[in-house]
Amino acid sequence: MDFDEEAAKALKIQFADFVMEWNDLEKGTALLLYYLLGGDSRVDALTARMQASAYSEAINALSYLHPQNVQDHLQAYTKRFDRIRAWRNHYVHGLFIVAYTNAGAPTAIVDSISVKKGKLGHTHNSVTGEDLRLARSWITDLRQYQSVLFRAIVGHPADVANPLGPLDQYLAPSMAPDLPSQGEYPFFPRKVE
Repeated sequence: MDFDEEAAKALKIQFADFVMEWNDLEKGTALLLYYLLGGDSRVDALTARMQASAYSEAINALSYLHPQNVQDHLQAYTKRFDRIRAWRNHYVHGLFIVAYTNAGAPTAIVDSISVKKGKLGHTHNSVTGEDLRLARSWITDLRQYQSVLFRAIVGHPADVANPLGPLDQYLAPSMAPDLPSQGEYPFFPRKVE
């Protein structure tokens, strides 16, 4: 059987693109928090070492200081951000090899070990180029929404007369699903000794 080395390289490049797209979204989320906190160097001192999950929690906490409409938008944003973050973590921290299917097509293998409810579990699944394209589309959709939030929060003059409309006006109908539970992936419980 012939293995398609070029396709394997292309899959690796898709992973790199996914990571860079995520990093851009995460930096934009940090910037959104920066503006919500007032946007000066004191904010940088607070947020310099924050992780993505903390950005989300802080934005949710600050959302309650805004009118209900803006609050709804910020919470919808962080919900989507957190879902994509779960997928990003699953892919990035679990990826360990590009293998080949029986047909010779490349597939990335994601493998992780976790502890839930006192049981050690092993999750093992494959990720295709199509999986990565879908995940990147979630990021693209959220980045577009992020730009709408920036315009509303930073207060561009063109937006003063057009405040944030209803959520469904901005949000793409597709949203990253919750990361499947371990029961939805091949899951092999291990005895802890």
